[in-house]
This record gives sequence, C-alpha cells and structure tokens, in this order.
Amino acid sequence: MTGFVDLIVAHEGKFYVIDYKSNFLGFNQTSYRSEDISAHMASHHYHLQYLIYCVAVNRYLATRIPDYDYDQHFGGVHYLFLRGMQREIPDSGVFTHRPTKELITALDHSLINRLLQGKHSNQRGTESV
Repeated sequence: MTGFVDLIVAHEGKFYVIDYKSNFLGFNQTSYRSEDISAHMASHHYHLQYLIYCVAVNRYLATRIPDYDYDQHFGGVHYLFLRGMQREIPDSGVFTHRPTKELITALDHSLINRLLQGKHSNQRGTESV
C-alpha cells in the first residue's frame, strides 16, 4: 500500500482528510453511485488507507491544537472520485466516513505496540550477533 494525504481541510472548526481519486469506475454517472464507490473502496483497501491517515492526522492535530479532542475537532475523511463528481448531483462521486474515536485510539495503540515489539526484537537480534 502506498499513498499520501492529499489535503487536510479546516471547515467550521473541524479538520477533514481529503483524498482525490482519478480512478475510472465506468463510462456513465451511474458507475459512481455510493454503493459502487463503496465496493471500489473495499476492493482497493482504501478503508485501511484512510484509517492510517486518520491515525496520523489525529496525532498531528493533538500536537498542534491545545485541548485537542477527536470528537470536537476531527470531521472525518472524504474520498473524492473526480470523474464521478457533478455539481448538479449532491455528493456524487464522494465517499465520506468518520471513524469512531475508539477505533482510531485502538489502532494508534496497536501501531505503537507493533513498533515497540519490532524495536525490541531488533535490539535482541543485534545483541546475539
């Protein structure tokens, strides 16, 4: 998996992760319905990608905003499938989600524990050499 956070937007006191997608899902607008976008998100593991982005942005905001609170300051993620967006159709080509604070906190702790386990394993491995 590769990727970069394309944009972080502040709107009405909340911060949002924006990821632009130029993926081709089909030749007509019906290919960009929410259920088709959701299926595409799942098949390309974009859910995992945005969860990692949420952990990273959550950590960053916690270092920048005094009294930061996820529920108050984090608005969620928007994946914008550019080929499917139409001004006349609200939310067309857009996937939106806001993971719970509990999920992001659990993932953050899990990542830290994995990193620490790897660090200890590497230290033990180099001591025996």
